[in-house]
Amino acid sequence: MIKSVLKDSFVYGVLNAFNRFFMFLIFFLFVKYFTKENIAILDMLIVFASMVGVFISMQLESSFARFYFNEKEENKHFDHLKTIAYMMGLFGLFYLVPAYFVFDIFFGEYSMDSFTYLFFMIFTIGFLINITNLINLHFRYSYEKKNFIISSLLFPISYLLIIGIYILLNDSLSIVLVFVAQIIGYLVALSFQFKTVGNEFLKATFQRQNLKDIMKYALPMFPMFFLLFANDKAIIYILKEFISLELLADFSVATKYLAFLSLFFFALRMALDPKINHFVSFPSDKGKIEYIKYINIYIVFTIVLFFIFMVVVPFVQEYFFVDYTNAYKWATILALSLILLNMGSYLTPGFAIKKRMDLKLIIVLFQVLFNFVGFYLVLKSGYDVVLALNYLVLVNYIFMLVQHYYSNRLYKVSNEYLKATGVFLVLFIVVNKDLML
Repeated sequence: MIKSVLKDSFVYGVLNAFNRFFMFLIFFLFVKYFTKENIAILDMLIVFASMVGVFISMQLESSFARFYFNEKEENKHFDHLKTIAYMMGLFGLFYLVPAYFVFDIFFGEYSMDSFTYLFFMIFTIGFLINITNLINLHFRYSYEKKNFIISSLLFPISYLLIIGIYILLNDSLSIVLVFVAQIIGYLVALSFQFKTVGNEFLKATFQRQNLKDIMKYALPMFPMFFLLFANDKAIIYILKEFISLELLADFSVATKYLAFLSLFFFALRMALDPKINHFVSFPSDKGKIEYIKYINIYIVFTIVLFFIFMVVVPFVQEYFFVDYTNAYKWATILALSLILLNMGSYLTPGFAIKKRMDLKLIIVLFQVLFNFVGFYLVLKSGYDVVLALNYLVLVNYIFMLVQHYYSNRLYKVSNEYLKATGVFLVLFIVVNKDLML
């Protein structure tokens, strides 16, 4: 079983997550060609593009994954793919105008060339992220390894080539060029995807009758996914009210360290998700035993990956990001929150099995409220960033326990949260040992 997970992690996880690794490499170029202040602004723009992508998706890809095996049994998986893609397009149109006003609020204070053009480029990227990821998810769940690998690598390679060629020719870099290169990279990947699935996609029909089930599953997942996203990204917009752009650049580097760790967590997720979703779709006693084994594998790999992260990142900090002195400490605390949020997703299958995602939605909405309002109030009270980030860790731990309790009441699977608690306590003490001495 472990061998199978490792194999799937490599083929479907590491290779697909290469785009994150390439983005990490490109960040080295950004550090060379941009000032710390511009690094912070650029990172906030990239986060905004990701945020647009989150709202356009509305976690519809979760519904795609949840019902994929059911639809494939009836040979309607391309209808399912087309339905989700069209709905993403509709959400994109819905959010276009509100997103522009939010963009103006966040970035109007900074003097940026091509402000309006920059917004439309960023919004386009948010849409392209979702469509390319959706088709890639189809490749993953239909086990089309070759198409999955090619599609996964086309964007990061194209993006890096464009940035690299521009630097060689001009020995400079601009913020606008960064987003132009991203659009071209995604279009290259999308052209390959449509060459592969275009005919089936065009022939497919829109499943109007399934919209209720799709949205009923996706909407409760949206706050949880947004929380995962906001854990290390969206809170930058709160931090910018309390710290300078130079310190904000330290936080940007911290999130890039975390993105490197996320690469491996994403690899595990790509290996385990189909197996876990199959259990959720067709729950059984045999499936329950396998599910517990997969959760134990995830917990063990979480510990190993975190300690590797703590060993490797200081060397990267010392040799490449010497001026970003707060980045490593902040990254380790952010990593704890990421681990807890991921465990909160994996340890709570009862909501999906019993179709009580509405209950999960209520819990997660309170979690989002406590996270953002509390984080703001901690900083507003004059406490430092370390304490504010640790506040997020504690809140996410408490809500992981709450979700697990209610999930087990709906469908008892395991008490693996006890192991998760042990992992959390050990890692929390290791990360904050300097505060406890």
